[in-house]
Amino acid sequence: MLKIKKSHFFMTVGLICSFVFMFNFVFACDTCDDNSDSNDSSVVDSIIFSGDNANVKWTVNGYSNKGFKVVWSKNPNPTYPTRSGDKYHYHSSLNKDSDTLTAFDGNGIYYARVCEYLGGKCGVYSNEIVIELSDSSNNNKEETTTNNPVVSIKLRVEGIKIKWKTNGYSAKGFKISWSKNPNPTYPTRSGDKYHYYSSPSQSSDTLNAFNGDGIYYVRVCEYLGGVCRIYSNEVTINLQKDEEIKKIENNSKLLAENKLDDILAELKELRNLVREQQDQIKYLRSLVDDMNQITSGMRSAINNFISYGVDENTKWLGAGERAAVIYSYKSAFGRLPSTEEDLTDTIKIANGRWPSAVSEEALERAKEKFKVIYLREADTNNFKDDAAVTIMAYGLRQRSENRNLNSERNGLKIFQSIFGHLPETTEDWNALQSITYSGSTR
Repeated sequence: MLKIKKSHFFMTVGLICSFVFMFNFVFACDTCDDNSDSNDSSVVDSIIFSGDNANVKWTVNGYSNKGFKVVWSKNPNPTYPTRSGDKYHYHSSLNKDSDTLTAFDGNGIYYARVCEYLGGKCGVYSNEIVIELSDSSNNNKEETTTNNPVVSIKLRVEGIKIKWKTNGYSAKGFKISWSKNPNPTYPTRSGDKYHYYSSPSQSSDTLNAFNGDGIYYVRVCEYLGGVCRIYSNEVTINLQKDEEIKKIENNSKLLAENKLDDILAELKELRNLVREQQDQIKYLRSLVDDMNQITSGMRSAINNFISYGVDENTKWLGAGERAAVIYSYKSAFGRLPSTEEDLTDTIKIANGRWPSAVSEEALERAKEKFKVIYLREADTNNFKDDAAVTIMAYGLRQRSENRNLNSERNGLKIFQSIFGHLPETTEDWNALQSITYSGSTR
């Protein structure tokens, strides 16, 4: 597999050899019309749900590509997104079929359902069951966790990453806070930023210079839900925005402010209103509901990005690939870009750069697919594994001039041997790129 640098981790989504451009076009159209969340690879007809107090299980008639949400409440018909008084567990594995629930709202009768997760919302719900939960219904693992609280967290800097080691078990995961001011906290102060990881096994993160180049102070804390308890030692890290990131941020600002003339001047392009209208119909017709949830300015920004790109690389990707980037963003974050910062992350993805925002659900789904491909758990402290998970989560693209068709051809063969079919969904294509370019091995 190819060797790559994380700062310029490049991905591709095209097909192979003589089919490359034709199938890029077909893929983009299919992706734009597949409602990516409810594709034929994720069709659930029904879910049968049952339970014995805290222990619940379900049987699925169909296939839920993004896994399941288990929702429960003292009020009937719990849903996801949750109402006030509801709680949920998310399981990204499509093979998951059981869970253990807790009496989060005190002892008593709870209503519970499980649903097919589509990314930001549920599809098919199971039947509703009524169970009795009490504090004593927690499983042995949770009891062990309660008896093994976090004593300390040791944080260190390794290159552009931070890593930590926890003495104890943080059941609700970690908050990573960083700032140009000492002692960053959660909840954050003005000038602080945070990432959240719910997994108790998380032990590393990559930070960005959100407040300009310079020295940042960093701490990790045990998250308790709304507040932190045990904090790590504080470390400092020198975060710098390279020239490409600065250019991406500038282009994002132009796009968000609808300064299309400035972008077209840089691209040496003339505006084509017919093309814009055709692209909107062709690539965004299946996103009408999502487009209606963002501002008219942001709708224009997305359409302009698809029609023209914002720099030389995104220009040469083509409209189909740029549309696929929008769908990758939606797949990862459950919504369309709605702010200038979101557009920045979209352009980063198109240029093969790590986004600043973190989608924990997308990362969890990617880790599950990693296990299917590589027959082992991903070691996110290993650069190649981390790259594999990141590309599957966010769909990073490869720069057009750096594609390797021989590697893509071999990656396609491997994908087909594992899954028994050619890539069909946004997540399938992202998995293909992981196989082709990350360098991870079984």
